[in-house]
Amino acid sequence: GSQCVYVWGSGHHGELGYLRSTGLSPTPCAAFSQAEQVICGHNSTFTIGESGDVKAVGDGGHGRLGTGNADRQSSLVSIAGLQGYKVVKVAASVGSDGHCLALTDAGEVFSWGDGDYGKLGHGNCDRQRRPRRIEALAGRDAVDVACGFKHSAVVTNDGA
Repeated sequence: GSQCVYVWGSGHHGELGYLRSTGLSPTPCAAFSQAEQVICGHNSTFTIGESGDVKAVGDGGHGRLGTGNADRQSSLVSIAGLQGYKVVKVAASVGSDGHCLALTDAGEVFSWGDGDYGKLGHGNCDRQRRPRRIEALAGRDAVDVACGFKHSAVVTNDGA
């Protein structure tokens, strides 16, 4: 059958997928109707579709939406940097200006957003406004990803 995504809480930055500032109770959101998974982040929401496509909505500050800029998005937009990959999981932080990790079906990990404390895994503290593959994890067969406030974690099957 078809799925329905319900949203509620603050939508001040567009993260609820429609232009209301607050939803006090769960409300169906037609904008997310193609979502197989929904991920709530720092003033943002991400969806993963059946084909592994990732879309984002909300506050793009610090590049947290992965769309290549810092613009606010009031409707879902595809994350172009992940096109061509089948994403099976997105993890999003809920603080420290926001960062995300995406896990593909091939065990690759991409990160984007605020880079403070080296939490994007690229060996620096630079912000990434588009998804960038974490080279230090290449060939590691990642199976899970997580984002904390100022850190990130990945589970692999590589036995190292």
